[in-house]
Amino acid sequence: MKTRFLKVLGVFLLCITPFFMGCESDEEELGGGADSLYGVWVRTNGPSGDETEIAIGGISGEPENRVYMCESVGTTGLYKGYINGNTISWDNGMADARVVLVGNQLEFDYPSLDYVIPTLYNRGSWSGDCDDSGGGGSTTGNAMFWTSSDLGCGNITVNISNSSGVISQYYSGGTPNCGAGGCANFTLPPGNYSFSASCSSWNWNGTITVTAGGCSRMKLYN
Repeated sequence: MKTRFLKVLGVFLLCITPFFMGCESDEEELGGGADSLYGVWVRTNGPSGDETEIAIGGISGEPENRVYMCESVGTTGLYKGYINGNTISWDNGMADARVVLVGNQLEFDYPSLDYVIPTLYNRGSWSGDCDDSGGGGSTTGNAMFWTSSDLGCGNITVNISNSSGVISQYYSGGTPNCGAGGCANFTLPPGNYSFSASCSSWNWNGTITVTAGGCSRMKLYN
């Protein structure tokens, strides 16, 4: 009886061993081994001086195929997307990126953009200069237009980046925060924008700079 039991147990163990080996193999493929795209990559700085980090997978609270890209110099911001095979699709609709291993480096490219030169990244660590890799971050910023007094010309219409807003009240006690009622508020990708504004008696034209996660304020006066 004991001999038969040991034989059955031995056969059972032989049958389940391949199953556990298969699970370990899947985890290595996703976990960022030496031959994997997954992990944190740091750009080898080029002539532009841009500093960029890419985290592929391993981001706390996110799916395994989540990608964060932080640009801390140049066109700054935290960009988020998902990787499928060698293609990264971005949440904000930017052109898809392609990543491949070249030796022990990661080559990053935008295949659909002829003017973009592929760049190389080495394995590194997330610095946190742009945002916490497990946190939120933003790829947009806020622009707010306001007045500190009644200009006597009714509501002021503000136009920027094919959008319009209205200033319908004034703040005499200090500069309001972005999103304040009665101000013209806009949410835009980082960059420099031309704007125009007008009421029944006055016209304004100028530029405003929007930064990722920032609040840019523009006071209009006569």
